[in-house]
Amino acid sequence: MRRATIRPGAKLISVKAAAEEYGLPAALLYDLIKRGELTAVQPPNVRRVYIVRSDLEQKLGSWQVAAP
Repeated sequence: MRRATIRPGAKLISVKAAAEEYGLPAALLYDLIKRGELTAVQPPNVRRVYIVRSDLEQKLGSWQVAAP
């Protein structure tokens, strides 16, 4: 299996690359997509599913907790 290429400036990121770059399980990302909490992009005639990087970073920001 080929390793996902990490491109920090890209607007779209594959689920596999997002899992590697952000340290999240791919299953969690697919679950967020399925529940409608994360927008997925699938270009025509392409099997791979992409995530909009800014949407993912916004979601991660909403998970932050303040220190006690």
